[in-house]
Amino acid sequence: MPDSQRCQVRAGLRPQTPTRSAIWRWVKCWLFRQSKGVIADDIAASAIRRQAQHSRFGHIADPTNKRIWLCQRIRQMQNRIAEIRKSKRLSQQALADAVGSHWITISKLERGVMQLTSSWIDRLASALSVKPEDLISKGRSIEEINFWGFIEEGGEVDIESGDDRHIKSFTPKSDDFVSFWLMVSEDALAPFCNHGDIIRFVTVDESEAEHYLKKLCMAVVKESDGNRYGYVGFLNGGSRSGLFTIRPAVGKPIRDLILHELHVASELRFMMPWDKIDETVG
Repeated sequence: MPDSQRCQVRAGLRPQTPTRSAIWRWVKCWLFRQSKGVIADDIAASAIRRQAQHSRFGHIADPTNKRIWLCQRIRQMQNRIAEIRKSKRLSQQALADAVGSHWITISKLERGVMQLTSSWIDRLASALSVKPEDLISKGRSIEEINFWGFIEEGGEVDIESGDDRHIKSFTPKSDDFVSFWLMVSEDALAPFCNHGDIIRFVTVDESEAEHYLKKLCMAVVKESDGNRYGYVGFLNGGSRSGLFTIRPAVGKPIRDLILHELHVASELRFMMPWDKIDETVG
């Protein structure tokens, strides 16, 4: 299989299903790396851009070279400290006494002003008698997106008529899951995307892959060499039940894959001429 069509995915970096315990394992890994100076304060898609300079669609996760492909920040993740504390009828002062701290510190941790380290999570979880992962919110946000019409066959745009043509909306649910961004390298997704465009993928249960047929996905498989490889393309069924085919925008279909993980594209951001990419990583 051509190197241009595959990218090795580091084992164990992401959970296979979006559970809180899996998120907690990811968080501890993130915090450990941050304490070692491996990850900068802002993890951006520039990490992928830097890697793209070395290979067309090559190895995208290499901790020894300070590269990471999960484009999220731990400080953006909401926590449930206040929610759980109030459910147990504890004041900030009472919780502070339980962990040997000051109530102002508890307030800062709840509001995200102070960084929530793995040590703090363990101490607070013990004081509140909950699991550490219970303190971490999946960060669900409600965002209304309005659209004016529909793109029909042949590329024709059908604008909704009337005063309410721009009122139709939907609420994306992708924030309920673990997600990450990948940057398009050269012509890997031509003609749909160009070099520098970034795509957000959300982690879903691979056992429900049938629900995502014909969608742009990243399929992760474990091959005979023991390594995990990721393929980005449109998901189709395989020759029999339980097998799937990825059809990349460029190149031959990769047929009859047994899915180890599945990530579905949920958002696309095009690189504009005035956009600037920070090439500094770590």
